[in-house]
Amino acid sequence: MFKFDYDEKEDILVIHLDKSKVKESIEVSEDFVIDIDNSGRIVGLEIFYAEELFNKLNSKITAEVLSHLEFAELKEAKYRNKLILTIFLKYNNKMIEQSLPLMLSHSYTSPLIASVDVQKLKSAM
Repeated sequence: MFKFDYDEKEDILVIHLDKSKVKESIEVSEDFVIDIDNSGRIVGLEIFYAEELFNKLNSKITAEVLSHLEFAELKEAKYRNKLILTIFLKYNNKMIEQSLPLMLSHSYTSPLIASVDVQKLKSAM
């Protein structure tokens, strides 16, 4: 069973598999962080600027919907080198399905990685 939380002030939606252990969190874009367990399964997702993103993808998913969710679930599918997550949200007894294409892009660099001075890191080893 998935648990979920929406922070309306920060516009962040978090969905995670209850009682799962996260081995690693991966920032796949400035909008998404996925959580992986020991077997490589996705067990969590953080969506930054969630209402803004959903507004572009599906006008039915508003801040009101995100603030009053009854149910949320993630399903993953892999296609070649792409990961596609589908999110299922229940609001007002109606299920809304939305695919979220997540691609590991060569043009995106995580700010955490970008802030590391590679030369200092190499000399420390």
